[in-house]
Amino acid sequence: MYGVLKAVTLVLWALSLYLWIAMGAWYLFAFLFALHFLEIFAKGLSVGKKAGYSALYSAIMTQIFGFIWWKPINDRLNS
Repeated sequence: MYGVLKAVTLVLWALSLYLWIAMGAWYLFAFLFALHFLEIFAKGLSVGKKAGYSALYSAIMTQIFGFIWWKPINDRLNS
């Protein structure tokens, strides 16, 4: 399930980048960037650290995938 959601997230990033370049509509890209950027500090770094990932890796994966990356890790750590 999370594999499909990761693919959807990548398509959403690609669509937002296309809309920005082709039509100047940067709003979706900015929203995704800001949402995931805040999520890095809200949850991504702490979950990554608990799971043994570096801060850089955790930040990059959270910036790209958001909760789709850290939620399954958090669930596994808390089970």
